[in-house]
Amino acid sequence: MFPMINWFIPKTYEKLTKDEVDNLDLVIPNKDNSKALFASGIGVLISALLRPISATFDIHLGRMTSIIICVLIFLSIIFLHVHLYKKLTIKKYNFTQSNQKIILIPTFKNTVLLLFTYILFGFLSFGLIEVLIIANKSNILVFICWGMIFTIFSFLNMFSIIDTKVYAKLI
Repeated sequence: MFPMINWFIPKTYEKLTKDEVDNLDLVIPNKDNSKALFASGIGVLISALLRPISATFDIHLGRMTSIIICVLIFLSIIFLHVHLYKKLTIKKYNFTQSNQKIILIPTFKNTVLLLFTYILFGFLSFGLIEVLIIANKSNILVFICWGMIFTIFSFLNMFSIIDTKVYAKLI
């Protein structure tokens, strides 16, 4: 659960030719920010519409039931990670296990951004666990929000270097 550990662990790498890179099925990122603004606008609209009826989502659950629901959500996030790991491995080429190692060093902007989001989502996910289990405030929306926030928190480990500029050190 520490995304910064990926910066210090040497990783093996394989040299690819230009033809092999061109034959990879890579997704070209879209630099259009209007989708993010649209999604955030929809989120604000939904939260404003659900505010008057949010008291109806309060249900009385026992502490054990809340723990079981949180564990099920946690296990589903783990299964999602396993599924993504299997799906994102490149099986098209038979890479040889080389002894060539590399360390990726992020930029300062990437470091600050990742630490800020890691602390933010970490405190939010553990704070919502405290509300759900210890304070026993059983609200369906809080379960859903905790699941989404904890999923984002766990994905921060996968995307530890999100900047396009990365420094590399060969070992």
